[in-house]
Amino acid sequence: MPAFFANRVYIDMSTQEKLNEHYPKLLRCIFDRPLYQKPSLGSPPSYVAEDDRLPSRTGGKFAMVKDAIVTGKTQLVEGFVADYLENFLASLEDLKIGSPVNKEPVDEKVVSCIHAFLPRRDEYVEFLDLVAKFRNDDKLYLTIREVYQDFLPMLGRPTEATMWWPTWADQFRFIGYEMFLYLVAVLIKNRRFEKLDIFADQPYFYFPDSGRFDQTGTFTGYPIFCSPCGSLDKERNNRLNLGRASVTGDLIKERAYRKDLNIDLLMESDLILFLRSVLHPRHSEQ
Repeated sequence: MPAFFANRVYIDMSTQEKLNEHYPKLLRCIFDRPLYQKPSLGSPPSYVAEDDRLPSRTGGKFAMVKDAIVTGKTQLVEGFVADYLENFLASLEDLKIGSPVNKEPVDEKVVSCIHAFLPRRDEYVEFLDLVAKFRNDDKLYLTIREVYQDFLPMLGRPTEATMWWPTWADQFRFIGYEMFLYLVAVLIKNRRFEKLDIFADQPYFYFPDSGRFDQTGTFTGYPIFCSPCGSLDKERNNRLNLGRASVTGDLIKERAYRKDLNIDLLMESDLILFLRSVLHPRHSEQ
């Protein structure tokens, strides 16, 4: 065969055997009826069409964590987890509201930030589920606990803010509540009941107003992650005449689309946290 024909697609019918085998293929080419049809393009993921969501800044690091855990690279897991969680927490800085502009209602901005966080939440929940399935060492769970401790300053006034209202942090109050709720749900789902003590028994250190220099920190229990969101449950509820008992609860239900972590499991987790705070108030005082 000449060299310039080497990259050409052809049908070999040089022998009677090959003619019998390939003749149907020739007919399909002539009449444009290929044996294998190209599949139609599927539906794109929802976040592709929603430009207001945050691009993933932690996807690559999560992939490294997943690979290390699944393939049993034990010596790498701890470092990869710490690196992922550090970047996950840093990425939440993108959700700070600051002073609302263009007279946009604060509750609209809060809902927009909550919506933008959703892909990041899904990734974080997948991370928690992965750890709960494959790892049982307390040290790793203590590393995860540090994320919740380091998250608390986001509930207060930023140090750089010259003007601030508590509702400007309501997106973080919702996110903190959702993160803690899914943590408990994942532990229950994977029957890691003893690991809940790591997150619920020991107090968290919290500065109520991180923008003040004369502040005094305080120890608080896990109900700090269940702080009310006034911009949602009061302002948004009244402004839009929703008449809902809890707009926060509605959002939690709306976003609970994982079958293995459905709204029933989240409600069970919420009830367990409530009962625990009643039965063991020493561990949950704020």
